[in-house]
Amino acid sequence: MGLDSKSVKPSEIRADYETMLTRKTILEKTYKSAEKEAQNMQQKLNNVEQYLGKDISKEQATKHTPRHVGI
Repeated sequence: MGLDSKSVKPSEIRADYETMLTRKTILEKTYKSAEKEAQNMQQKLNNVEQYLGKDISKEQATKHTPRHVGI
């Protein structure tokens, strides 16, 4: 595969893996927080529209449907 087994250092690979794992955990928390905030804001928008007697949310829901990205 083009790798020189003598130049591969397991300790560096472990350190890189731990760094990536930490970053993944932080990004997952950020994503979940943003998704929750978006749902909260959508609910508030729906409440305001309902209070004002408008039904715009159905049109906007099709335009701004949140995408779920697997991490």
